Amino acid sequence: MAFHSKNFKGELNKYISKENIQKFLMALPLGGQMSEDDIIKNLKLLEVKILNTKMPTTLCQKITGVLINYLRRMETKGELEKMFTSVLMALGSHFPEMIIVKLWDRPNIYCLPPRSLMVAVGKISLSQDTVSFIGSIWRYILPLLRLAQEKNDMLAICHVFYGLVVSAQKHLDSWDDKVMGITQREMSMKAYTTFRVFLNRWSLKSKDKAQVSEQVLLIMGHLFFLMPPSKLKNQVNRLTRLLMILMSMEVTPFYISQCICQLVNALAFSGCGGINLESQLKNITGMLFQQLSAKVNPSDPHSVENCSLALRAFYILAKLYQDQMVSLILSAMESTEPAKIESALQAFTDVFQELPQTEKLQRVVLNSTILVIQEDLKPVPKVLVHFIEMLGQHNYLALPQGNTIISYIIKIVESDPSNEEDIQIMCSRILQMVSLPKLVTLVCEPNNTLAFVPLCKAATQMALKARSLGQVPYLSSFHFNPTQFISPQRLLTHLVMFSRKPYREREFGTSSLRLLSALHPITSLHPVIHYNVGQLWRKVIPQMLQILDDHTEESLNQEDWEDRLFRFLSQSLVAIDDDSWQEQLLRVILERIRYFTDDGDEQYL
Repeated sequence: MAFHSKNFKGELNKYISKENIQKFLMALPLGGQMSEDDIIKNLKLLEVKILNTKMPTTLCQKITGVLINYLRRMETKGELEKMFTSVLMALGSHFPEMIIVKLWDRPNIYCLPPRSLMVAVGKISLSQDTVSFIGSIWRYILPLLRLAQEKNDMLAICHVFYGLVVSAQKHLDSWDDKVMGITQREMSMKAYTTFRVFLNRWSLKSKDKAQVSEQVLLIMGHLFFLMPPSKLKNQVNRLTRLLMILMSMEVTPFYISQCICQLVNALAFSGCGGINLESQLKNITGMLFQQLSAKVNPSDPHSVENCSLALRAFYILAKLYQDQMVSLILSAMESTEPAKIESALQAFTDVFQELPQTEKLQRVVLNSTILVIQEDLKPVPKVLVHFIEMLGQHNYLALPQGNTIISYIIKIVESDPSNEEDIQIMCSRILQMVSLPKLVTLVCEPNNTLAFVPLCKAATQMALKARSLGQVPYLSSFHFNPTQFISPQRLLTHLVMFSRKPYREREFGTSSLRLLSALHPITSLHPVIHYNVGQLWRKVIPQMLQILDDHTEESLNQEDWEDRLFRFLSQSLVAIDDDSWQEQLLRVILERIRYFTDDGDEQYL
């Protein structure tokens, strides 16, 4: 922690004088003269002093020597070990070479350097000032990798390798053999050897070393980009087996997803995935599906990023093996496990945009989607609705099988309280991807009464949007396809009838009238013809909407309201003044009377 206040530095020199430092350095080797708490306190003061003042090189060398000698003789752990590391890092921030060379100052060749020293060197190695030491550190530390057996030793030496691989990868594109202190070819082989030692010599399969496994996976992810691609491809099978074992242990999912993502990314970067990767696709995608199934904790960055990394891996694999990946994802969509189905949908949504939209793909995707729909998962998975929305964007809903999906969306919007609000919003967007003639036809289907309000709202929004773009929705064209779409006469009759009880489902009346207004002119292919209809509707419909806004179901005079609807319909017929149109309307009214005699709806028709 560095401070720049002059007053602070004055106080610092007063309490951490050169004499006090010398006393500490003399007392520390004696061991018994200072308690652990006193050592920690002095180390904290020393760290602040080093970071905030320019100390003589000779004094820094002396401090470094005393600390390293103490660490070689004494076992440190916990906060004491962390404070030794902090002081060494503070010294390294001014004199990195002074700390790094202590690595190979090792009296006993069968013992590892002190853990605090290894951790400090690892963190110092991330600095731009230490680039020239990459080669020498790697040559020295690699043989020591086999000596690490205890968990804490393994974690400490992992710090060194993490610093090396991150720094090496950062300079990969601008590698200079002289600057780096190692040729790129030698570094590549060192990376491969390091990978092999981790994979073959380190015991990563015991549950008590899950933390070590996580750090090794972190390092391996960078090694993939440093080692020769041909060597990496040869190790895919063994690496996959290791990852599958680690999946059953207490390894944080993030590290496995990141390792898989970096593996496939490095292989893709080399030009092709290779035979071994292709043979392991089922195992790898199986692990990725499990990762996507893991519950996301928004407050945990690793948990959130785990999902993104898994999806990124799916995306890269789909680029390399399109047909195989589509087949594997579709197969997962047809699983009986809800979690796996949702993971497959999530993955497919991420890779779908890159797939060429062939007839074969459309057919198999719709078939699998319909199978998922038939599972009738509760609550409705948000990822399924999102996937359907994406299909709608690619015009899948216009295909014959799309009707099944549209019916499913209508079922969702039938006021199911278990569905989240954003699912309802997505459903509304999906319905607006259906053609307007088809949507208003769905509005009037008896089976869709429970979804009448959301269907009306979606159709109204579509019609208003079309009008704003100058594309007035002339609905008389409907009767050109009488078996496919509802006729304008039937639509008018249906909406007026549903307005009779305006507060049914709270919004039947307003939804019906707003849709009628948005669909004007309902009677003609051209706005000039039957001009009077438009003038009437623009005046009367807003008045009726205002009445509904001003009343409730209890306060509205039902008889007056029905009389007003009757006048509206009668005035509309007069304004239409078209015998042929009215003749068709009369047929519809007579037909509807047969079905509504029990409720008395024919009295105003």
